[in-house]
Amino acid sequence: MHWGLRIVLLYLGFAAMIGTLVAMSMGQRIDLVSPTYYEEELHFQQDIDASRRANALSEPLQVEFRDGAVEIRFPELFHGKSLEGEILLTKPDDPSLDRRVVVQPDTAGVQRVRREDLAFGRYDVKVVWTADGITYRTDRGLMLP
Repeated sequence: MHWGLRIVLLYLGFAAMIGTLVAMSMGQRIDLVSPTYYEEELHFQQDIDASRRANALSEPLQVEFRDGAVEIRFPELFHGKSLEGEILLTKPDDPSLDRRVVVQPDTAGVQRVRREDLAFGRYDVKVVWTADGITYRTDRGLMLP
């Protein structure tokens, strides 16, 4: 085979490989952490301040899987107070399984999210709550059996 033909075949093979890679990458699904990622980024300093306030509490917020439910236990400081906020359970590998729950703890400061509402696997749990006009935020990882 002539050396000029080999060079042409080499270039054509390279172009075909690049075209295949481009076609494969165009079909790849890319999800942001949240659909409103850029809007949330604008409030980043507020989130940092809320996390610092939560970390400074004498008793931390507890998140654990117990008795067939995700149990969120608010510090004793907040028992009996009117709390507002939300609990966001995000599943990193499948955003369609994310759950958003309104904060409504019982009188003992415990809120439960039923296991039936959640799939098996890892969840990132973000709890943002407001008490007496002050916002707190806690982020935890949780593995559901």
